[in-house]
Amino acid sequence: MDHQRLISILESEDILSVGQILDRFGLKDNDTNRRLLRQFIEDAIKVHFIPVGSTPKGLFLCKTSRQLDEAIHHLNAVESSYRQRASALHQAFTNDRKETEGTDQSNDRPQAG
Repeated sequence: MDHQRLISILESEDILSVGQILDRFGLKDNDTNRRLLRQFIEDAIKVHFIPVGSTPKGLFLCKTSRQLDEAIHHLNAVESSYRQRASALHQAFTNDRKETEGTDQSNDRPQAG
């Protein structure tokens, strides 16, 4: 995968799925290649400043302010979802700890050898 090829691929369509992009790079659509593509696109954005946007519909080259806004809106929604998940996880852990206070927690203690 190279960055110039990525630009050419993204310029060829308005929006492409991850599977379509992998296919155009000649790669199989599997978890390993999806992970590699995500890393490659992150590098394209952060290091090479290629404006690749994404939404649940797919990936695209941001050519207009509207496309940029859509991509940023999606990233903000994902960030918010992760923050809510982290908060719920913390609350679940805290609640679980409160519920187990006062009960026999001998299973949590290391066994003496």
